[in-house]
Amino acid sequence: MAFSSPFHRDHLLRTKEYTASSLFPSAFSFAKAPKGHILKLVVPGPIDPDAPAPPDAIIIVIGMVSASSLWLSPTGNWSPNSQYSKSLREAKYTFIITKPVNDPTFAPDFAASITALKRTQSSISKTGNNKWFIVKDTSDDAIRFATHVFQPKVPDSELDLPDIHTWPVKTEAREALEAITESHSIRDFVVFDTDNSRIEPLEIANKLRGAIVECSFRLKHFQIGDDDSFNAEIEQIVILRHAPSQPPSPYKKTTPYRPPVRATTRPEKSRVLAWGIRRLIDRPCY
Repeated sequence: MAFSSPFHRDHLLRTKEYTASSLFPSAFSFAKAPKGHILKLVVPGPIDPDAPAPPDAIIIVIGMVSASSLWLSPTGNWSPNSQYSKSLREAKYTFIITKPVNDPTFAPDFAASITALKRTQSSISKTGNNKWFIVKDTSDDAIRFATHVFQPKVPDSELDLPDIHTWPVKTEAREALEAITESHSIRDFVVFDTDNSRIEPLEIANKLRGAIVECSFRLKHFQIGDDDSFNAEIEQIVILRHAPSQPPSPYKKTTPYRPPVRATTRPEKSRVLAWGIRRLIDRPCY
């Protein structure tokens, strides 16, 4: 069945995880984590100290993937000359989403999501200087995601993760990858296409650029100095609509391009004929 924005939106608005839903604000709150805080599900009723901790919140937002700040290769935002990610183990997939202007059904929901998420930030922020989550793409509000490409290796893990030894990095990153193969594993970065098939690592950037996506993520908070930092960590991405296809340019073909012949008008013919006659008159004789 073809994707229907109104049908899908109607379903999402009835779920508390959708950030544009009226159910979202009261369903989640920040709780202490080993480092900082993480958004968790609010469990109604009296607090039982012996009860297991409530699950991490996996919340949802829908937007369009911006072409700017798009670092989704198998090495994420890592660069061999970067002063920020000197080790490949620090590499992150980073991207931002903006208002899905090509989808009139979900476009108004993006502003509602931004408003709800700003309030969520304010519920834990101490400084008011909130960083790294709700950002600007040109002059408009956008949402930034950052997820580690690698994670510390867990002995005897039963997770079916990609093999780090065959991870498709460029030649310039091969030595850096070898340095972490014993200590780290690949973190599964789950991206589904419109047909629900998994997208391969080398195809993720091109598939996501300009697409309308449903992002499911965890939201974490850290207070660092005079700033409150927030990190949206991807759980999975689903492409709802691909980016609109661009009409092919006739100047970008593998075969030579011959412009179409334009019919010559009568005045133009007269000018050409007059020019030819003058050339014959002015031509020197030897």
